[in-house]
Amino acid sequence: MKEIVSVLLVSAALSAPAFAGSDNFAVDPVGSKYAAVDLGIINYGSNSATSIGIGAGYQFHPYVAGEIDYIFGGTYSTSVLGSSIDTSASSLQFLAVGNMALTNELTAFAKAGLAHNSVKVTNNFNPLATGTASSNDLTFGIGIKYKVAKDISIRAQYQDYGTASMSVISVGAMFAF
Repeated sequence: MKEIVSVLLVSAALSAPAFAGSDNFAVDPVGSKYAAVDLGIINYGSNSATSIGIGAGYQFHPYVAGEIDYIFGGTYSTSVLGSSIDTSASSLQFLAVGNMALTNELTAFAKAGLAHNSVKVTNNFNPLATGTASSNDLTFGIGIKYKVAKDISIRAQYQDYGTASMSVISVGAMFAF
């Protein structure tokens, strides 16, 4: 078993430079920058709402980028004893993104980093029961992106926000410049 794993690791290491060719769409050149916009569903606890995300990134290495994202989680309303309660969430994230080219256009990625998560609860009947909570948590995510043109990609991703009990499933677009 160790021999098989060793052969697979050596094969992957030796074939990695083949993915770094200049005609490979999936691997972004070192020094490239990008902006991203995502639309998704944010889940907090047993509730969900529409989320909108914006982000920016910088490619440090053919397989590693840094990314800053902000997610606004929309608002969902519930009614308790005739009182309306609105809840909204947001997250500011600082991430490292690892990329692995699967084809010339298709790339799998994983994200990990820190997130500052905030949840605001507004009780429309009793303003004294209104409040905000925030936490700093580790976050991670996985996804896939497809380059439709040299500078434009579409992506789908899942991201978990740690102990904040928040997660997002989203689709979006990335624009390199």
